[in-house]
Amino acid sequence: MTPVFKNLVEMQQYSCKVHKDRDMYGTKQEDGSFSWTTYGRFAEKTDQFRGGLSRLGIGRGDKVAVISGNCVEWVVGCYASYGLGAHYVPMYESQKIEDWVYIIKDSGAKILLVKTPEIFNRVRSLTEEIPDLAHVVPLYEDSTLEYDYPGLCRTGKAAPVPALNPDPEDPMGLIYTSGTTGNPKGVILSHRSMITEIQALMEVAKARPFSPDDRGLSFLPWGHLMGQLQEVHILMYVGFSSGLVRDINEIIDDLAQVRPTLFFAVPRLYTKLYEGVMKNIEQKNRMIRALFNSGLNSVVKMNQGEAVSILDGMIAGLAKRLVFSRIRELFGGRLRMAFSGGAALNENVVKFLEGIGIPLFEGYGQTETTMAVTMNFPGCRRQGSVGKPIPNAVVKVDQSIGDTRPGEGEIVVYGPLLMLGYHNLPDETAATIGPDGGCRTGDIGRFDEDGFLYLTGRIKEIYKLENGKYVSPGPLEEELKLSPYINQVLITGVNQRYNVAIITPETETVDAWAQETGIDTKASGWRDDPRILDLFDREIKTHSVDFKGFEKPGKFKLAWDDWSVDNALLTPTLKLKRRQVTQKYQTDIDSLYGN
Repeated sequence: MTPVFKNLVEMQQYSCKVHKDRDMYGTKQEDGSFSWTTYGRFAEKTDQFRGGLSRLGIGRGDKVAVISGNCVEWVVGCYASYGLGAHYVPMYESQKIEDWVYIIKDSGAKILLVKTPEIFNRVRSLTEEIPDLAHVVPLYEDSTLEYDYPGLCRTGKAAPVPALNPDPEDPMGLIYTSGTTGNPKGVILSHRSMITEIQALMEVAKARPFSPDDRGLSFLPWGHLMGQLQEVHILMYVGFSSGLVRDINEIIDDLAQVRPTLFFAVPRLYTKLYEGVMKNIEQKNRMIRALFNSGLNSVVKMNQGEAVSILDGMIAGLAKRLVFSRIRELFGGRLRMAFSGGAALNENVVKFLEGIGIPLFEGYGQTETTMAVTMNFPGCRRQGSVGKPIPNAVVKVDQSIGDTRPGEGEIVVYGPLLMLGYHNLPDETAATIGPDGGCRTGDIGRFDEDGFLYLTGRIKEIYKLENGKYVSPGPLEEELKLSPYINQVLITGVNQRYNVAIITPETETVDAWAQETGIDTKASGWRDDPRILDLFDREIKTHSVDFKGFEKPGKFKLAWDDWSVDNALLTPTLKLKRRQVTQKYQTDIDSLYGN
């Protein structure tokens, strides 16, 4: 039985001792194979790098920042910092340099760790303009520099420094929320909140417990708490292993090679996988399509405890053997649990995943609550909800805020999972953590009679139409993105007669459809063909059928440029930056109203 830890340093040292000879992280090599680092080797590097950081003056309360993708050195830097009582401050490689500068200055980081030479060359001069920043250290070998990762490891090996034991209430680090508006805010999380979160999730999953024999595939960025919690800290707690994705475009090949038993992803990725499978099924012969659809419907009914006929049961069994097993091979063939967080998954995607035999754990939470505070899991699931509160989380709905439907209100969270506050933002902290100790999430939701929580929008996203109707655009946007022809969508209509939509198409899918329809895709202006607009008009009507008339867009415009993290229209977890997208397309939005 795993002991109860007071801090993450204790957890790491215990796990590396118990699982010394087990694989920990797999790094993809040039030939496409994975080379695995053991827990024992990781512990050696962490001890060495801790000594190296100490040589550079890092001690209790100092900040160590990092700009890096997911790699072994990232985690070494993380736990080496904890062992000195320092706080780890991760950033994304995809962020703009202005964001890096803001976070480094705001956090007061003394050391900046950098993974790639290209980024190192962009930030190496920051020590001259940021007084607190003493060193920029590359996480690779560079003999021309005074300090690099291998050199600091050699320093620490020659002059080891024992690990400190942080107090449970000490900060473990700052997670800067990417946010959809304004500057990022540094969320201060404690060792206690992280340990409490991990133990609560282990309790939720006890019917299907994690095992050191499990293997994950890491591609969610560790600069975001969801990926960091699952593929760094839960991994360390349990002692399982994970392959590190080098390029998201190689994920299908990586799944086949790593063959994970655990899969952690955001809703958008599951939706994309669902769309891809459904598109593939549509291209199969009529018998396969019928077997898939009938088998899935029967399995979904059985999963929900409904009775099915003998014939339907036989069809379900046949679909499992001939179709669903092949779909699971896309995930490597060994997947036994999938995890999703950040927003509610569409019901069709949930039914699909569990129907083909992949049990899904779907959670809701925020960085400010150390991630998940509610969870749907096998045996305790309500379609469309984000589950029930996990242990050590008290979740309430404040219906006093107004501008919501009956039974709805702001979701407020209480308990030891909450952040210590926002770094350097006492007023923001006071506005979020109220006098009663509750964290106001800004999310709108409701509980059903059985205690399942449903998300219905964001306070900052709710707006009023000219007729006085309140609109929460998020749920319909997510539903529209289930269309194989729609990549991203913005719905807006503040103080207008009706809503409008700006849609970025799935270009590959639309191009293929256009060619099949007889549209000359090599001709100039082919994307303005009326048949393209008719296609999207039908898709909007199909995917908004369950929404009220005033919630649906009255008009729409197609935007063929990409919305991405790189152009600052999406957050690193692929959430829409609503203000930035609205500003970019304001002229188009105005034209849809005849302005």
